[in-house]
Amino acid sequence: MRKPILVYLDSSDYSHLSDARSGERAAIMSQLRDWVRSGAITCVFSAAHISEMAPLEVAHSPAAVDRTRVLVELCGRNALISFDRLASLELASLYKKVGTSIHAVTSDGTWFPDLKSVVTPVDWLEPLKDLQENLKNQGLNRQERLRIKAALFGKNGPRRTAQGLLLGALRGDALRPILEVYPMRQEDLEVLAQYCIGLATAEEANNAFLNCLRDPQWMMKWFYRHHGKLSMISDWVRRPAKEMIQNMEMIFRDIRMLRELEVVSGERAELCTRKGWAALGDSITVRMAHQGLLKFHSISNMELSVDLVDERCRGLSTLVRTLLSSLKLTLLDQDRQMKESDFVDALHAMYAPYVSIFRSDKFMTPHVQKQVERFGTSVVSRLDDLISKIEEKMNDMGTAP
Repeated sequence: MRKPILVYLDSSDYSHLSDARSGERAAIMSQLRDWVRSGAITCVFSAAHISEMAPLEVAHSPAAVDRTRVLVELCGRNALISFDRLASLELASLYKKVGTSIHAVTSDGTWFPDLKSVVTPVDWLEPLKDLQENLKNQGLNRQERLRIKAALFGKNGPRRTAQGLLLGALRGDALRPILEVYPMRQEDLEVLAQYCIGLATAEEANNAFLNCLRDPQWMMKWFYRHHGKLSMISDWVRRPAKEMIQNMEMIFRDIRMLRELEVVSGERAELCTRKGWAALGDSITVRMAHQGLLKFHSISNMELSVDLVDERCRGLSTLVRTLLSSLKLTLLDQDRQMKESDFVDALHAMYAPYVSIFRSDKFMTPHVQKQVERFGTSVVSRLDDLISKIEEKMNDMGTAP
């Protein structure tokens, strides 16, 4: 059985397709929908899409809901793993000396960062779950604590009468603050309440939380309701992308400073030569790999060649080299000013080596295509050209209907 063609849409595509009622855009949506249903293509989304779609103001909420509806209709729960997970896997292949096959696509909607970097609802509830500690905090002596526990719990867990009392209390105000902290539905609190009294496992309680995260439409509603608050979950979701962009901005500042020093000193403009710019790109790519090894795997001073990094860290290499390619126009050719969106576009490009069709904007397309051609990825600069490009890919792969 042939594998479906993996398609990564630009965030703006979901906006255009959600507005399409007739004409060419409606036809594009209809064709994509048909191909998805037939299994000819699989559309995938990423954490970058979720972050960009999240409404920041009340007025933007209906549009965000419409965009997310299209995302779910086309992608379902087919997602690319988060930036931190992908970078960690790629970097691990450098020191483990294993094969380069990395499963970047998940079918269960796990687009979010590693749970180790956030306090989960189960972690949050741990003190509430510990009855012994809570009774101590009430100032009860050992005999009083034993009497209460005997009344509430038997050998096989909570007594039937106690279950009702405890669940009733937990369903009330006791667990309601969780809804302000975590993107969970009211009905999911039932599982957490059961966990607190030993009727559900920690795995079941965490899965109730994860199932909410894996639902993009629910996440949009939660982001909207909490957009004005400092939220642990919002920070956790956006942190990997934020850190990546900060690293890219640092690269930009460093290169700009080197360029300014060349201009001021009047020395030979090494950066302006093809060889000089290529050497700089190699150096920064290896530097980013070293920083990642230290951050994700606590490995320092590992000897790395740029060829090994390019081979094993496809996403990271594509991100860095795409950014540098676009920076060249800004710093050397001076055809345009650097835009904030350029950093976000380079971040999206990290996923390009792992899909068959990658949508980007007109400016960034040649920069991404240059990096991912060796992986067989086709980069499409216009939404209106998407269908024909997918058909070309189908013909190349022998999967055309």
